Amino acid sequence: MILLTSSLISLLILSNSIIPSFLPKDGFFSMSAGADRSESGQLSRLNNIKLPLKGVEFHKEIQELKPVLGLQPPEKLTTSTPEINAQAGVVRDVYSSRALWRKKQNKSFPIASITKLMTALVFLETSPDWESYYKITEKDRREGGKIYLFLGERVKVKDLFKTSLVASANTATAALVHSTGLTEEEFARKMNRKAKVMGFKKTYFKDATGLNSENISTAWEISKFTQVALEKDRIREAVSLPEYEFETKGGREKEIKSTDDLLKFFPVEGMELIGGKTGYNEEAGYCFVGGFQNDGNYLISVVLGAESKKERFSLTEELIKWSYKSYKW
Repeated sequence: MILLTSSLISLLILSNSIIPSFLPKDGFFSMSAGADRSESGQLSRLNNIKLPLKGVEFHKEIQELKPVLGLQPPEKLTTSTPEINAQAGVVRDVYSSRALWRKKQNKSFPIASITKLMTALVFLETSPDWESYYKITEKDRREGGKIYLFLGERVKVKDLFKTSLVASANTATAALVHSTGLTEEEFARKMNRKAKVMGFKKTYFKDATGLNSENISTAWEISKFTQVALEKDRIREAVSLPEYEFETKGGREKEIKSTDDLLKFFPVEGMELIGGKTGYNEEAGYCFVGGFQNDGNYLISVVLGAESKKERFSLTEELIKWSYKSYKW
């Protein structure tokens, strides 16, 4: 992603005598990576920029993140490097897109319910009717994790979306997919097309929930699509919630608990958790991806294949603390 300040975009526009009236004064723009970049124009061709651009978004949230074009990578202050007991992982500095720490970051592994971030991204492209109700049917039933929704219940689409991301609920995710009128196989094909458009070579989805161990990606590519996901207001809001409550159409109250235990402990020492997503199945082990910020410096941490639920969080916290203490921006 290329981040552009409003003032910098204004300079680029003025240099080409294009002065749109819609430029906001605060916030930042983002230009998607991969094939989206080809739609919007390579960085080297920004002098020919035309607005509005497909693939360019303006964000008012997370304004404390520094929107700097061509930011240099932070300087490492120590020779030490953490050794973590997990299959793979990465800590990526978002603005320079450099790995501050890495372990097998380009090798593909099963990613379990981290899948649901891509599911959410693709779902947003279907222009959902958030206030409409969907009836839970037998085809939505999925095992794994806590079951919050039951046959015959009518649930708003917005509640399915948040239940999928907050609680990593598989039945809610399947129902969310089916609410689009697509089968899960058809939806997975859309997810794979999205991954290809984003320029990913080692990311593949067999289903939308992450129950299938054929859902694979690399720590590096996970960090990239998590960055895109956290730019979306609805996704970022959902993955930052420690709990969520709603009622079905029949008046049944639901209390949804987040699977992200780090939400209980952050902020820590000035470090803020923007949002994260857990994952687990037997083949993937315990996984976690999260976005963090400290003094405007934005990192994404990925841990794949930790040995326990507790370790995926403790390892993430260790890596994030080490990164902010071991680098100077």
